[in-house]
Formats: sequence, C-alpha cells, structure tokens
Amino acid sequence: MNPTTNTKAKSKKTATPSTASLEEFNSGVLYALVSLHGMPKLVAQELVVADREFLASRFERGDLSVLEAADELSVKPGTAAGWVQIDEDALVLNFDGEVERLLKQALDTGLFGANRREVVDAMVRRGVEAVLPVLSACTGNRSGRVSNWQ
Repeated sequence: MNPTTNTKAKSKKTATPSTASLEEFNSGVLYALVSLHGMPKLVAQELVVADREFLASRFERGDLSVLEAADELSVKPGTAAGWVQIDEDALVLNFDGEVERLLKQALDTGLFGANRREVVDAMVRRGVEAVLPVLSACTGNRSGRVSNWQ
C-alpha cells in the first residue's frame, strides 16, 4: 500500500466541514438570547424549550441562522397595543390591519394551529408561559413549570 495514497484519503475525510447539531443550534440561540438580547437565562431556557418544534423545523430547513432565530424569539410585545383590551375579567382582542395580516401569516405557517382560534390561543399561551418561569422562580417553585393551567 502506498503511504501517500493513504494520507490523501485521510485528509479528504477530515477536510469535510462538519455541520452543527440541533442541540448546538439551540445552545447558540440560548446564548444569543441571553448575551445579545439581554433576556434572563431562565426565561431564555424556557423559551427555547417551548419553541423546540419551531427551532427544529427551521434548523432542518436550514433557512434560519442562530442570530435570526434569537431575533425571532426575542420579539417583545407592544405595551400600548390598542388591539388588546381587558373587559372585566376577559381579554378582548381586536384584529385589524397589520395585526390581522400577521395573524394570517402565523396561521399559514401551520405552526400555531389549524384555525384562527387555535393560533390566537397558542400565541396567548406562549406569551403567558414565557413569563411564568420567572414568576415561579420568584415564588420558590424552582422547576419553573406550571401544571394543568387552562
């Protein structure tokens, strides 16, 4: 066997660039959320776990970088949103214009539900669930999980 041929074969194998795993991708998103977006680590961890299906699907498609994923997950809700109102003990959501367009876009992705009601329900729950780990940590429930809330 020619030693030169063997060396070339080995170098071809090691020259192939490796790709990140989903776990590495998620770790990068977590790092970006904490370091670049200033999100508390506990909240960022819960957000990555809550959005694991979204992150996995975008990772598999390869159309979203780590930084773009962190940007997507770190969008903060508007505090002066006129389309959200509290009426007695009910939350009233009025969709029109830009909010309606974004709601339709979320529905079209299929990630949040199969119909408008499911999409709105998923989005409201996601928003509430993103805050619960912080509240749980403050009250002593270190698991950060809230079970069976409706």
